[in-house]
Amino acid sequence: MNEFTDSSEVYLSDISDVLNRWYDANDFIKLTSSGSTAQAKTITLKKSSIKESALRTQNYFKYKAGDKALLCLPVKFIGGMMMVIRSIVSDLNLHITAPSLSPIADLSTPIEFVPMTPSQLSSSLSINPNATNNIKSILLGGGSVNTSLLEKIQELGSAVYHSYGMTETISHVAIRQLNKDNATDYFVTLDGIEIHVNEESCLDISSNYFEEVVYTNDIVELIAHNKFIWKGRKDNVINTGGVKVYPEIVEQKMDKILSNSFFIIGSPDAILGEKVCLVIESDCGIDPKTIKNQLSVVLDKFEIPKDIYILSEFLRTPTEKIRRKDTFEKAIKKQYISS
Repeated sequence: MNEFTDSSEVYLSDISDVLNRWYDANDFIKLTSSGSTAQAKTITLKKSSIKESALRTQNYFKYKAGDKALLCLPVKFIGGMMMVIRSIVSDLNLHITAPSLSPIADLSTPIEFVPMTPSQLSSSLSINPNATNNIKSILLGGGSVNTSLLEKIQELGSAVYHSYGMTETISHVAIRQLNKDNATDYFVTLDGIEIHVNEESCLDISSNYFEEVVYTNDIVELIAHNKFIWKGRKDNVINTGGVKVYPEIVEQKMDKILSNSFFIIGSPDAILGEKVCLVIESDCGIDPKTIKNQLSVVLDKFEIPKDIYILSEFLRTPTEKIRRKDTFEKAIKKQYISS
């Protein structure tokens, strides 16, 4: 039995559409990718593969029929759609609330399992530090977990996990626990998932329920046949003076210095080939010299941004991921701060 709370008519209509497509005569569902790392595209997923993915999530988290789960993600994308399917496949008691930045801030119902984005968890905890008290397991996906949030997670009673996956892999194929005794800095693949690293250090993924091998642009460090450390996207790597800089790793070092949204990106440079640039989302005045002095404490010399840009509002995908290249182009046209 599903319980619907605080859900808009549009969101319920989206859920109804997922149910209609799941139960129609087709043996597949078409879904649009989020478009966070490339142009959004339509991907066809077999229903038998979707069901297998749902069962593997159930096996990992050990929830059972009748357990309460929470849906607070857009169902037009893979993360939210899979929660609807998991509730059907595993006979979960699915509580539904329309997606928001802080969906569990006022949660009072005991919940066994909830997937959400890191920003949703962070915002919920900023409003109510006890927001997770009624949740057993939280699965974060759709973005990286910064140092500040990771520290807060260590204080939670809930078991918190971070997922790796995409639309093409039918949601997550690897998971790492972020707190308690089993916490790791590496992802571990789910049963039946095989991973390989190509000559460019990018991850290739295969499984007996995938139609084809999924070739990714994610640079990883393979530490065992089923374990890897994610380092960043190949298309984001900056080659500055012959040194490779991974923006996602640099950003993790910076997140205690900058409270605003920001990202690191490369830009052509006549001498270095590429230079490291920092783009900050802010309406307030920012002193670039002060920022560089602060960053010099946590960054290596070649990681410190050469240029700093400020933009009042970043461009984002429907799933709230920053569109880095588009935002950088907008920042160049708008407000340049320092070199």
